[in-house]
Amino acid sequence: MGSITNENIDLICDKLTEMLQSFPSFKIDYEKTGVFKNIHSPRVLWVGVDYCQELKKLRDLISDCLKDLSITENCEITYTPHTTIGKLKWVDQQTTINRYIDEFATKRISYQNVEEIYLFKILKNEESSYEVICSIPLKNNP
Repeated sequence: MGSITNENIDLICDKLTEMLQSFPSFKIDYEKTGVFKNIHSPRVLWVGVDYCQELKKLRDLISDCLKDLSITENCEITYTPHTTIGKLKWVDQQTTINRYIDEFATKRISYQNVEEIYLFKILKNEESSYEVICSIPLKNNP
């Protein structure tokens, strides 16, 4: 979502909780691996998530929430579904990283049931860390 003021965090959590109260839990498929910055200077190792219909609906609901609260002007709404595996400070085994990424670049790796949505705050310090600011349970499928 980008940079959000502290006063808007509670508004977002309350509005999303209301909007997602009937959103059903769903399954996501992990399908490939990669790195952020680039393969020659990797900083973050990630596993990609298939952009299923449920994720598209979820993204649209979050976008609608931000529009309803009139706080979209400072938000980054581009979304690339992925899960961060880890941050890389230095890579002394570049060949190993490249081989791993190549091996899993196009394979379906696993899946996960999504039963709760978490909003995180990124804490900027020497080592970026994350803090859960809101958790929203999804409706269980029968």
